[in-house]
Amino acid sequence: MNIFNILTIIMLILFGYFVIANFFGGRSSQSQLEAMLGGDVILIDVRSEREFNGGHIPGAINIPLGQLQTEIQQIATDKSQDIVVYCQTGNRSNQALGLLNNMGYENVENLGGIIAWQGEIVRN
Repeated sequence: MNIFNILTIIMLILFGYFVIANFFGGRSSQSQLEAMLGGDVILIDVRSEREFNGGHIPGAINIPLGQLQTEIQQIATDKSQDIVVYCQTGNRSNQALGLLNNMGYENVENLGGIIAWQGEIVRN
């Protein structure tokens, strides 16, 4: 195996690591979220009701992504309210982050996917 092949393998491994870290990880760490939950933060699970009932983070409210634009205005009337969004893998919560930012919400964090959550899970 020549040096070019070795460097290519290393680059692919690093690329894979960063893709996975960005896909499954959010901007807020679990410890940051746990500290925030003691405060006045709104934690929103943007998955479907069925997914939510299958297991969610304690204190989360369920607003599926397709309903977020209309329902958020009833829950967070203050656009400076701290909001944390999450979903299954981080894709829908990333879309929710963009939507809320476009609506003028100033303090929105994307936790990412619940699959990376190491804390307590509530099942309905």
